[in-house]
Order: sequence, then C-alpha cells, then structure tokens
Amino acid sequence: MNTILRNLFYTLRRFRTASCLNLLGLSAAFAAFVVMMMKVGYERSFNTCYPEADRIAILDINIDEEPSYFGCVLPRGFLDYVIGNTPGIECGSIYAKGIFDVAFCTDPDKSISNN
Repeated sequence: MNTILRNLFYTLRRFRTASCLNLLGLSAAFAAFVVMMMKVGYERSFNTCYPEADRIAILDINIDEEPSYFGCVLPRGFLDYVIGNTPGIECGSIYAKGIFDVAFCTDPDKSISNN
C-alpha cells in the first residue's frame, strides 16, 4: 500500500499537466453521468403521482424531422373524431403548448384550465 501511494504522488508531481487533465476529464465524466441519471430518474417517475399512471399515454405529432415551435396544427374536429372513435382511448385532450396555452378536453364534464 505504501508503494502504491508513493508511486501515485510521484506521478502527480512529475506529470502535473497530464494528471490535471485526467482529473478534469474524470470530473466531467462523473458530472455527465449524474445529469444523465437525473434525466432517467425523471423520465421513469413522470406522472407516477396519478393512481393509474401506466394507462397515461402522450401522442406528439410533428411533421418535420426537426422539432419546430408550432409542431403540427390539426383541426379540432378531426382530433375530436379520432379521440372519440379510437377503441383504446377512454378520454383524450388536445394541448397546443406555446400557441394558445390552453388545453381542450373531449369530455364536457371535465374541464382543464391553465389559469
């Protein structure tokens, strides 16, 4: 153990620049790993506060390959028709974030407001 520490300190003294670069690279790698794991944790726990969270699904429609500010604009009647006539969908909502900042729900008994 004493020899290992002596070799470590000798290397740190002899090759200062390489040692600093190695420590900076290792620190950056650990920081990137922590940020990625935080994102994974967030994605795995998103919407888990709802009782039946495994039944919630989000459909995001985007025509362009690159995400745009407006995304895809579809008529409300068409979306209501698709939500109402798809057997697997019990209730749906239409949300156009950034355009109107308002959500519309297809069930008239359930109203959603962002105010």
